[in-house]
Amino acid sequence: MKLLNAFLICATFGLASPLAAQDADALAQAFGGEWYSFDPATADGGNCKLTLATDAVDTEGTRKVTTEDCRGPLSTAARWRIAEGQIRLSTGEAPDDVAILGGNQFRITGEIVPDGRGVVIERATGDATGQAIRAALSKYKCYYRGFTNICATETDLQLPTFAEESPTAVRTLVNLNVRNQPRADAAVLGVVPRETQLNVNQCLIASDGLWCRGNFSGKTGWFTRSALRDETWPILTFVPQE
Repeated sequence: MKLLNAFLICATFGLASPLAAQDADALAQAFGGEWYSFDPATADGGNCKLTLATDAVDTEGTRKVTTEDCRGPLSTAARWRIAEGQIRLSTGEAPDDVAILGGNQFRITGEIVPDGRGVVIERATGDATGQAIRAALSKYKCYYRGFTNICATETDLQLPTFAEESPTAVRTLVNLNVRNQPRADAAVLGVVPRETQLNVNQCLIASDGLWCRGNFSGKTGWFTRSALRDETWPILTFVPQE
């Protein structure tokens, strides 16, 4: 299966080496502005909006964050900074970090520090992958089940449910890439064969659809439910285990 990659520009987080001060300032300008989480788990109605100011408020390069319609840990974010090649959202008070993120100028992903849950934060229009999938859905009016010409049912499209935070099972419809972060440009950890049952412990909604985190061959990674077949047809890559 060929997944459509997001268009990337030069500024990308997740760097191994420390950033020079001028590099940090340039990245702050590039990554400042309005960001959104489209996952209902992070929002208090609507979408969670975070605005990252570009002007530093101290000599450490800390900048202000304002939030709107957010809930949970993201609602407490008041400061952001670039440290060790990553964006760190913080409360400005101890314990400091709220989330540690990396990615590109359209989509940053990582973990909520207090509970270890994954999070996706994007620009208002989402990334190129999400835009392409939405355009394909508008044209073909359905998701196809894997490589078939059969449209997915309402049952196929149901969100996984978690009883008392226990894992839930899904079944893959295609050979599916498992990535280290919930975004199309993240490193591939492995490939799950078609017709494999996977236990997932978290799912979240982003502009390109549902991403779930699960275990495969002793590794933990993320896989997307929505993809484009031959860069044309919108497909589901997994469904709830029957």
